[in-house]
Amino acid sequence: TGAYGGSGIVVVRYAISDLTGTAKATGGEISFYNGKTIHTFRASGSFVSPAPFSETVDYVVVGGGGGGGSQGGGGGAGQLLSGTSPVSGPATISVTVGVGGRGAHERTNPGAQGDDTSVAFPAGTVTAAGGGAGGCRFSGAGSGGSGGGGNGSYADGAPSPGTGQNPGGNGSMGPVESSGGGGGAGAAGGNGSSDVGGNGGDGDAVPATFQNPLVSYGGAPGWKLAGGGGGSVSTSGSGTGGTGGAGGGGAANVTYNGHGSPGMENTGGGGGGAPYQKRGGNGGAGVVLIAYPT
Repeated sequence: TGAYGGSGIVVVRYAISDLTGTAKATGGEISFYNGKTIHTFRASGSFVSPAPFSETVDYVVVGGGGGGGSQGGGGGAGQLLSGTSPVSGPATISVTVGVGGRGAHERTNPGAQGDDTSVAFPAGTVTAAGGGAGGCRFSGAGSGGSGGGGNGSYADGAPSPGTGQNPGGNGSMGPVESSGGGGGAGAAGGNGSSDVGGNGGDGDAVPATFQNPLVSYGGAPGWKLAGGGGGSVSTSGSGTGGTGGAGGGGAANVTYNGHGSPGMENTGGGGGGAPYQKRGGNGGAGVVLIAYPT
């Protein structure tokens, strides 16, 4: 039986900055919510403030998610950092958005760690670490912002020292091997059990300043970013794959021809794990949010 065709799509484009308010600075995508101007950086660029600008800005900085493993665990989420920093103009502030790590292409090598995301504020650079890679059948999970999920034969990945994030889950050796989910910014990755992959750890909610009802981060309610990827099982076509953590984590795959789902772009979500000889999902790129009074 032939498969159904894919559904259609409608894309509408407009200038967000034309809706309301006047931005005091330039850079990224500009929107307005609850008396604040918000600059969203989905790619590297510059936040440029003119001479009259003098504000204490709120920020969220998220590293790129780690790649998922092959016959292995979910990728760890990128580190999520939030806080405030004084900015006085004129100033050109460099913003570097880290890309997600590549998913593993074979079970002998792990995926790649996500890249760091950074903002060079005048008061000091804020750097969010990329997420750790998911472990594979013959290699351990990686450390990072949050750790990658471990395979049944290897331990989970730990968060890098000083990140304050969460580890990946451990796998299980039997009777059917499984792998753990990647850690998220808000919770550790779940452990695998026989023929069941561990779920990715949930991400963490952005501060109230950025909780615009018109914006959904990570494809789930709660304005969450940086969810971990789900862990897979050893054999294609059987068992249950782990779900991706809320906040952009990619789900694992267990089908014969399926690969791990990627982490959602610009969430720092980890990639999902894949079964025997299949590819792990790539991690999602990070993101930077900067806000100040309109």
